[in-house]
Amino acid sequence: MQRIAAVDIGTVTMRVLIADVDEWGTISELHRDICLTHVGKDLSRTGKLSDEGMQTAFAAWERFAIAIEEYHPEKVVCVATSAARDAQNSDEFLMGLLARGLQVHIISGDREALLSFRGATYQRNAHDLLVIDPGGGSTECIFSPDGRDESALIMRSLNIGSRRLTDMFLHEPLATIEEITATRNFIADMFTPFFDMLPVSPCELVAMAGTATTLVTIRDAMDEYDPQLVQGQRVSAAELDEMVKRLAGLTIEERKSIVGLEPKRADVILAGVLIIAEILRITGLSELTISDYDILYGIILSADLF
Repeated sequence: MQRIAAVDIGTVTMRVLIADVDEWGTISELHRDICLTHVGKDLSRTGKLSDEGMQTAFAAWERFAIAIEEYHPEKVVCVATSAARDAQNSDEFLMGLLARGLQVHIISGDREALLSFRGATYQRNAHDLLVIDPGGGSTECIFSPDGRDESALIMRSLNIGSRRLTDMFLHEPLATIEEITATRNFIADMFTPFFDMLPVSPCELVAMAGTATTLVTIRDAMDEYDPQLVQGQRVSAAELDEMVKRLAGLTIEERKSIVGLEPKRADVILAGVLIIAEILRITGLSELTISDYDILYGIILSADLF
């Protein structure tokens, strides 16, 4: 048995998972926490991580560190993804975290995709499975034509995420039809080449991370997040379309009152839902599966590689 603390620093969120993993790869969760930092806000325009977001992340790590100290993991593994890969001031951010006791690994899009795949396929069949990880700064697509054979995976990491698309397209207090159409068209143009290269069509689509799990918490009006009630839930194309209409008809302030939606995610949730909806449309599937098991599980299962 090994105890691992996994930390994921994304464009919108910073999360920690502390868990035990046994020799057969079975994960037992002990503690999880999340902070919405929006460290990548306006990155497309400024080329830099947000000063406010970095300070929020520093405070989040100080909170996470208290729990880590309590549980005494044998190893702490922290990865940073899209925003940290692209920002001009990533070194400043990483040095600030290092000064507070956290060493960060900035990982490539391909490695992010692989870790996401390992998390999403934890304890499940992976044959002809498409896994997507729609984040704030990038979206990873991983197609598994041959089950768990990682040498056969077809992976792509694209710089399309809920934060980036919001900053690029969704500027009005109420999203206009023109903005939504432009966003959908951009998503389709960017993702279609990936699907064109797949040898066969996916039999199932699995989506993970905050936007994906929020589809369930909004639909089911969950006051408090319960991973057991989210894991494995199905969301139909019709439900996605209804959610797009609902979110587009509300201002950001009005969205903050939606039960099941974290208020700090209110400004980027519409773009995130559009990414998932457009990918589902391209696949031709009628529904997708939501996975609470995500890159944090992948980090736990791959901790010996760091």
